[in-house]
Amino acid sequence: MKKTTFKKMIHFFTLFLFSAIGFSQSTATYTITFNSEWNAENHNNNNTLPSNAHYSKLVGAVHNSDVSYWQTGELASTGLKNIAEIGNNTAFFNQVQNNINAGNTQQYIDGSNLNSATGSITIRIMDISESYPLLTLASMIAPSSDWFVGVNNLSLIDSNGNWRDSITIEMFAYDAGTENDEIDYSFNNTLTNPQQNITSKNNVAPFNNVRIGTLTVSLDSTLGISNNNEITKVSIYPNPSRGKMTIQTSTTNILEEVLVYNVLGKQVANFKNQESSVTSKIDVTHLNKGVYLVRLLLVDGSQSTKKVIIN
Repeated sequence: MKKTTFKKMIHFFTLFLFSAIGFSQSTATYTITFNSEWNAENHNNNNTLPSNAHYSKLVGAVHNSDVSYWQTGELASTGLKNIAEIGNNTAFFNQVQNNINAGNTQQYIDGSNLNSATGSITIRIMDISESYPLLTLASMIAPSSDWFVGVNNLSLIDSNGNWRDSITIEMFAYDAGTENDEIDYSFNNTLTNPQQNITSKNNVAPFNNVRIGTLTVSLDSTLGISNNNEITKVSIYPNPSRGKMTIQTSTTNILEEVLVYNVLGKQVANFKNQESSVTSKIDVTHLNKGVYLVRLLLVDGSQSTKKVIIN
């Protein structure tokens, strides 16, 4: 399996990750955990698994219903094809970026790989907007012709419009329909011509009807937006800057705290408004040049998220 890194694409990832963040009634933070139970008894007819059994990076997107990244009974996109066949995420990354530019997707999900048949992958995704409530994920089952595990169009909001507290799904293998299958774990098979639709491998050799793992999606927190429109009066300037910025709020809903995150979602700075002033100054000149996410927390509990550029 070819390993994909995103060092060369980090600039593009930075730009689109924050471009879709806007105002909504609430945002949510979730933790996603994939636990693999892949074993020879249930998933290889009691034969041994390949010595290099593993999963490629678990990648995906948070999006709305105007786009679907994969669906059983439909043809796989080039992005999903490359994930399922060789564990390469570049085309899928580009597909997600195009949909972010089109307004159909909020953010790309870049999880880790798993270098064994059993174990877990954990991802934390932040600031999910109600406007983008659907979750899609995919990871190659490797080695294989074109088999993968994942979920598609999983709604994080229930029928009452509330964020779901916890979701647990049994995971089964899928066939991308792009390479001719063997009944064992073979690699680099001939291309399917014509390409076939995506199908489930549940109870299809070498798999029986026992799950290959579970996916748990747990709600960590939600953040609401004030209904009094004071949140729209928050501004941060100059932007771009060299690291010294001023934050201006209204007199009726002043700033309480500032949290600064880098492109990887790591908090790199925080400030308290000690003077309870409508004007606050922050200094992040110690940070490297680049794009950052600044979360502004107001005294009434509402928040504003801003993208800032440090030159």
